[in-house]
Amino acid sequence: MRRLDRDSEAFKRFIEYEKIIDIDIGNGDFTWSNKRGREHQVASILDHFLVLEEMLLQGMDIEETILPSGVSDHWTIVLAVAMLGTLKPCPFKF
Repeated sequence: MRRLDRDSEAFKRFIEYEKIIDIDIGNGDFTWSNKRGREHQVASILDHFLVLEEMLLQGMDIEETILPSGVSDHWTIVLAVAMLGTLKPCPFKF
């Protein structure tokens, strides 16, 4: 077995054990393209945001967005995190 295969399996077990979620992209199908036309085009999702499942269960709204492409063959992705609900006041301590 190649080392990459063992490392990939170990990473997969870690993700399952820690209950890590791959956030879905909200506005696109890929984050990289070879920028060729028609039958020569290759595109893939190379970039991912991984978050703990606990963050979603605590009421966090997490959204991944792809920004418009520039001259690079990679698209920039942004992760926005917001708490849902109302914030409780915190006592001031000095």
